[in-house]
Amino acid sequence: MRFSGDISVIVPSRFAGVALETHEPEAFVALAAWMRQNPGACIIDIGCSIGALSVAALFIDSDAEITAIDSNIASLLTT
Repeated sequence: MRFSGDISVIVPSRFAGVALETHEPEAFVALAAWMRQNPGACIIDIGCSIGALSVAALFIDSDAEITAIDSNIASLLTT
């Protein structure tokens, strides 16, 4: 799967067909640009929902430290 046509990620098959590839493209482009300029960054994804931005961040820079936070337990259980 590719977020915003730029970030290749591997996700569980249950997310196949989900419109994540076109979800909030500006956010994914901005995240990718910033992380490429700041390798090894620490990212806190508050209100992460199912964690799409967090997953993208890990695939952009596997050395980054990512913390995903959400109050919806059902969303967190999907990740």
